[in-house]
Amino acid sequence: HHSTGEDRLEAIEQMLSLSRKEFGRVGKVGLPVLVEVLTLERDEHVILAVLDVMMTLVTISPTIAESKTLAIGHVDYLLNCNNLIEKLLLLLKQQKLWMRFKSIQLLRVMAETRSSETGSAVMKQDAGMMRLVEALNDSREEVRNELIILLRHLTETKEEIQQFCAFSQVFKRLLDIMRHEGLYVVFSRISIVFLSHIITRISLKSREYHCNL
Repeated sequence: HHSTGEDRLEAIEQMLSLSRKEFGRVGKVGLPVLVEVLTLERDEHVILAVLDVMMTLVTISPTIAESKTLAIGHVDYLLNCNNLIEKLLLLLKQQKLWMRFKSIQLLRVMAETRSSETGSAVMKQDAGMMRLVEALNDSREEVRNELIILLRHLTETKEEIQQFCAFSQVFKRLLDIMRHEGLYVVFSRISIVFLSHIITRISLKSREYHCNL
């Protein structure tokens, strides 16, 4: 006999398998259910399985017809689910590697597709950006690398996020990590692009200030 949690896990794993063949149908029918399960679920295995299905549904696949249009539609749906963004940020409090990593990974793919809208959704949450930035203290490369790619996408288009990063501890934290780990790791290369967005923002603000004097 299966427990309720095991039944849910099995159903979600079947949905994951089906999503690779019935991309659009699973997205249309399954996303509302997945969002509800994720926001209410406490079982770690079920949460990770839900995140896997969501990742599949927001990722553009070269083997699936119309996957770009469908994936963008899936991202738009998720961005309109306020509870989902809040749940993903809450999962960052979890110390377990894959819980943090997959939450950030999903946000990263959403930001690649809808940078400004994802930034707005995070900013709407209570201390949303601060919760992302605090995850930089995670010493595990998988988490930090994924997070810095997410932050890079968010700072490309969102001025409020550029300003937040410029005047918070993000700048110092990234420089400390690069000094500690050297400039040859992937993290540092990504960090330099991210830092360039912040520096550009500071330079523009400085020029605006002097022009207005």
